[in-house]
Amino acid sequence: MDASQIFHGFVLTGGLSTVIDVPGSTATFADGINNHGDVAGAYVDILGVERSFTWNNGHFNYISPSFAVNSEFHAINDHGDLVGVYNGNGSSVFRGFLGTAGSFATYNFPNQSVSFPWSITNHDVIAGVFRDDMTSHAFVNGGSNFGRIDVPGAAITVGFDIDDDQGRIVGYFGRGGIHGFLATPNSSNFKK
Repeated sequence: MDASQIFHGFVLTGGLSTVIDVPGSTATFADGINNHGDVAGAYVDILGVERSFTWNNGHFNYISPSFAVNSEFHAINDHGDLVGVYNGNGSSVFRGFLGTAGSFATYNFPNQSVSFPWSITNHDVIAGVFRDDMTSHAFVNGGSNFGRIDVPGAAITVGFDIDDDQGRIVGYFGRGGIHGFLATPNSSNFKK
């Protein structure tokens, strides 16, 4: 955020910072990057609508799910698969989506309507957070396998990122304050 309270995206490569600002936007958020330098994020247009974009080497691609009013990409893997959140007409509730091969589909932890996928590996394993009637829980999803992650005694557990090689998840939890965690799910379904 600059002195005028405007958010700007950036990429840091070899100690050099490149600013990423969507032309005509009031804010730009760079949320994820893959090994090819493709950046996934969101921007706010002059009407206050949040929209998704990808960027590589100065070139923007403006894409959003057709079912979304507001949308933001959180992560992109090396295959170009994207995860993010959206809200639709008349709804203020954000929900998850997955984008593969130019097609978008809603994405939810089973039987939960509020899910936020935050990360996707090159093996299509997704990590994120879902909310039930009581609190927030981290999750990991590989294919049809879903795993719920709760730090013991925590009021909330939020998963943000997962590594490709070992399936380790990082995030934060609330228990007498906010703390970070590193978790390794037991199932080989969530690893390379």
